[in-house]
Amino acid sequence: MIHESSLLVAQISSTAASVIGLVAFVYACAAFSKLTTGRLRDAILRTALFTLVIVLGVSSMTFYHLTQNTAHEDVSELVENFWYVFMFTAFILSCFESFSIIQVGRFLEEVDMKTRDMHVKRK
Repeated sequence: MIHESSLLVAQISSTAASVIGLVAFVYACAAFSKLTTGRLRDAILRTALFTLVIVLGVSSMTFYHLTQNTAHEDVSELVENFWYVFMFTAFILSCFESFSIIQVGRFLEEVDMKTRDMHVKRK
């Protein structure tokens, strides 16, 4: 009984996470398409790629939980391996994305400092 209820919770939460992840990916793509070229656009592109890999991983987890303990047990094992691969890839991408966001933050800080200097010189 406890195993069945925990499996149901895993199925519902992974399905909800997949849907929310798809919405986040759509918003990241919309933000990406409205920007001009530059560092910020590259950072948002990396974020969209990271989000896509996470959504694929969570969707694999969803498919795994939906096929677990069913007649499709062989597919469940294959999808479980995809789940691990996508999550490991997402971890690596998150490291690169963090570095990218740090670079963008430094660039924006430099722009802010130059803008302040120009404002002070005008007075």
